[in-house]
Amino acid sequence: MYSGIDPDTCLWEYFGDFVFDNGRTIPQTWWNDCVISGVTVPALSLCDLANAVTRGALTVDLSALMDQDLSVPQEWGLAIQNHPDQIPGIKYRSRFSGKACLALFDRAGMKGQLAEKRISPLNQSGWATAWLTKNNVALV
Repeated sequence: MYSGIDPDTCLWEYFGDFVFDNGRTIPQTWWNDCVISGVTVPALSLCDLANAVTRGALTVDLSALMDQDLSVPQEWGLAIQNHPDQIPGIKYRSRFSGKACLALFDRAGMKGQLAEKRISPLNQSGWATAWLTKNNVALV
């Protein structure tokens, strides 16, 4: 599960690459199928890639994690996910907003520790419409 600290970050994380690769557009059907939710996450011992000390210990440069070529950050994510310590997830900074995000792995019992509260379908949300306008993104 991927999550962001605020709705703007979530929208950028989910739609960002598509928006920039497709002339600042999002298919209306894709938008209509999306719902924004709040998720309560328990205290977890995560790999904090937003922390310079952690990145230094892993000898990973921030630019590698923010690379447009997602194969590099995905390799790091997979290596952390497959680590024998069974780390439950990664904290990182969004390439789009610079704000905090979480990637949680499907570990035994993880789903039962999360509490989701659905907030709104995107196509019924004033703030989501404002995000489209603010970022010059069109639904097609």
